[in-house]
Amino acid sequence: FFFQAEDGIRDFCLSRGLGDVYKRQDNEVVLANISLVYLKKEEYEQCIEYCNRAIRKIQELTKFVISDSILKQSSLQSNDFLVKLLLRKANSFNQINDPNSALENLKTIFVLDDKNQEARQLRNKIEDTKNHQLALQYKEQAAELVKSGKFQEAIQQYEEALKKIKQEEIIDFLSVLLNKCVCHIHIKDNSEVISICSCLLYTSP
Repeated sequence: FFFQAEDGIRDFCLSRGLGDVYKRQDNEVVLANISLVYLKKEEYEQCIEYCNRAIRKIQELTKFVISDSILKQSSLQSNDFLVKLLLRKANSFNQINDPNSALENLKTIFVLDDKNQEARQLRNKIEDTKNHQLALQYKEQAAELVKSGKFQEAIQQYEEALKKIKQEEIIDFLSVLLNKCVCHIHIKDNSEVISICSCLLYTSP
């Protein structure tokens, strides 16, 4: 079983509507091309819809079973085609702030192709974003605890935030570290204050 190349769309115009352009054809290649158009137009929910329709066509043709338990493999070409659609879905879910659905699609990709670099890069990007958001949440919770004079509890929240922030994110990293230092000053933990200040000096831009 062999799939045609489905990335043929380079220039596109939807003024007449996709239905007119494709004359109501309904096969997996056409559906995939339509999903690509919607991805380029940043209409992500429509992209997801047409990816799903194309995947259902592939399932009908190749008897794919997409689940955590089993994934029947047909041919190399059909696998590559399916991976493209799943990547398209994952990117779209990420763009509409649904990282969990994006990661679910990436999980299926890794069953098909565990070395797919584009999928790995997207997974790392999503995980970095989630960690950054968690770090900001910990930081906000710590700030509220500081207002209540609960410095020891605030320190614990700042430590959790530091676990989620990459040191490359220098501004956020130094901000959390400095706030944590202030808490140690309040509880008169001078040795930790000195340690943090030394760290701040070495990591300052």
